[in-house]
Amino acid sequence: MVSKKILRPHEWLLAVTIILLAAAFSSRSADFLTLGNLYDLVNNYAMLLILACGLFIVLISGGVDISFPAITIIASM
Repeated sequence: MVSKKILRPHEWLLAVTIILLAAAFSSRSADFLTLGNLYDLVNNYAMLLILACGLFIVLISGGVDISFPAITIIASM
């Protein structure tokens, strides 16, 4: 069974828009959807991904501390 939350129109519209943009960008540039480009994106945003995962755990546990991202971003600069 498919959950009704999966079939919301806004999420489908967002997914289709992202797929269409990726297809348009990859057709205009030969370097857009290459393995090297995807590796560079993951490598450049690894620290922010780790911070986002940590903040997600803090928010899920109920310790809503909004100052955490601001302090970590300023400290990383």
